[in-house]
Amino acid sequence: MEMIRRLNAFWIRLYTAGLTDAQKTSRRDEVSSDVHEQIAFFRGIGQSEAVINRGVASRTVRGILADVLWRLDAGREGEVVVRHGGNPPLPWFTMLFVGAVIVGGGVSSVQVEWMGDTRVSLAILSAFGAGLLWLGLYLVSHRFLGPILIAAGTVIVAWCLWWTLLAPVVAVCVGVSGLRRAQRIEALLESR
Repeated sequence: MEMIRRLNAFWIRLYTAGLTDAQKTSRRDEVSSDVHEQIAFFRGIGQSEAVINRGVASRTVRGILADVLWRLDAGREGEVVVRHGGNPPLPWFTMLFVGAVIVGGGVSSVQVEWMGDTRVSLAILSAFGAGLLWLGLYLVSHRFLGPILIAAGTVIVAWCLWWTLLAPVVAVCVGVSGLRRAQRIEALLESR
């Protein structure tokens, strides 16, 4: 039971990443309450733990599309934050990619024998580039610094991870998305 609840909580943390704290807390509380009610119902009718686990897992999987749609709508509320002078929430896919590059760079530092010195150095440098990209996305409301850091981080990640083939493509997509986001936020700031 505990593993299914942890997977459910992980999914919630993943798709609420980058939202405001109030949005995250509200959604986590809502889903936690629903799961608690479902478990109480199944226990009340005498179902086994295995049936309860399958029910919670099934409900989580069936709700993924609704969760993603909710996340897209909740992300639009970030525009209100920008209009009031705050920093917008970061996109969850971007956070996932950048986080994976940073973790990959850290893990590669102990895999020298397997990867070789050059690839380890490039992976560690890509983690630095991912950090710049992340910082640029956080500072996206700054008209000059945010886009410069996004572009620099994207170039570093794409150049350092060229040998993986997929990572440079994703890095460029994330960078272009970040720059487009910077333009949208600048337009929002100008319309204030």
